[in-house]
Amino acid sequence: ALLDRCDRRELLEPVYSEGCMLRRNQAMIDRAQVLISVYDGSPGGTGSTVRYARSRGLTVLPVWV
Repeated sequence: ALLDRCDRRELLEPVYSEGCMLRRNQAMIDRAQVLISVYDGSPGGTGSTVRYARSRGLTVLPVWV
Protein backbone atom coordinates (compact mmCIF):
# COMPACT_ATOMS: atom_id res chain seq x y z
CA ALA A 1 0.00 0.00 0.00
CA LEU A 2 2.86 2.38 0.78
CA LEU A 3 4.55 1.82 -2.57
CA ASP A 4 1.27 2.48 -4.36
CA ARG A 5 1.25 5.98 -2.84
CA CYS A 6 4.77 6.85 -4.00
CA ASP A 7 5.23 9.42 -6.74
CA ARG A 8 8.43 7.71 -7.83
CA ARG A 9 10.35 4.52 -7.06
CA GLU A 10 14.01 3.81 -7.69
CA LEU A 11 15.46 0.30 -7.60
CA LEU A 12 19.18 0.39 -6.86
CA GLU A 13 19.79 -3.36 -6.77
CA PRO A 14 17.40 -6.17 -7.70
CA VAL A 15 18.58 -8.54 -4.91
CA TYR A 16 20.29 -8.32 -1.54
CA SER A 17 24.07 -8.42 -1.74
CA GLU A 18 27.01 -7.64 0.53
CA GLY A 19 27.29 -3.89 0.95
CA CYS A 20 23.90 -3.10 -0.59
CA MET A 21 22.68 -1.27 2.52
CA LEU A 22 25.74 1.00 2.49
CA ARG A 23 25.24 1.71 -1.21
CA ARG A 24 21.55 2.43 -0.57
CA ASN A 25 22.39 4.86 2.23
CA GLN A 26 24.98 6.65 0.10
CA ALA A 27 22.51 6.94 -2.78
CA MET A 28 19.94 8.51 -0.45
CA ILE A 29 22.50 11.00 0.86
CA ASP A 30 23.68 11.85 -2.65
CA ARG A 31 20.10 12.88 -3.48
CA ALA A 32 19.32 14.64 -0.18
CA GLN A 33 19.53 18.25 0.91
CA VAL A 34 19.16 17.57 4.65
CA LEU A 35 19.49 14.43 6.79
CA ILE A 36 17.10 13.91 9.69
CA SER A 37 18.62 11.19 11.83
CA VAL A 38 17.75 9.15 14.88
CA TYR A 39 21.23 8.21 16.02
CA ASP A 40 22.68 7.45 19.45
CA GLY A 41 26.37 7.63 18.52
CA SER A 42 26.91 3.86 18.38
CA PRO A 43 28.99 2.34 15.58
CA GLY A 44 27.24 0.86 12.58
CA GLY A 45 25.37 1.78 9.44
CA THR A 46 23.55 4.81 10.82
CA GLY A 47 26.79 6.32 12.09
CA SER A 48 28.45 5.68 8.76
CA THR A 49 25.56 7.38 6.98
CA VAL A 50 25.69 10.42 9.30
CA ARG A 51 29.44 10.75 8.74
CA TYR A 52 28.97 10.44 4.97
CA ALA A 53 26.28 13.12 5.02
CA ARG A 54 28.55 15.47 6.95
CA SER A 55 31.43 14.79 4.56
CA ARG A 56 29.11 15.83 1.70
CA GLY A 57 28.26 19.08 3.53
CA LEU A 58 24.67 18.16 4.37
CA THR A 59 22.94 19.63 7.37
CA VAL A 60 22.30 16.81 9.85
CA LEU A 61 19.29 17.32 12.12
CA PRO A 62 19.34 14.85 15.03
CA VAL A 63 16.12 13.57 16.56
CA TRP A 64 16.68 12.43 20.13
CA VAL A 65 14.42 9.74 21.51
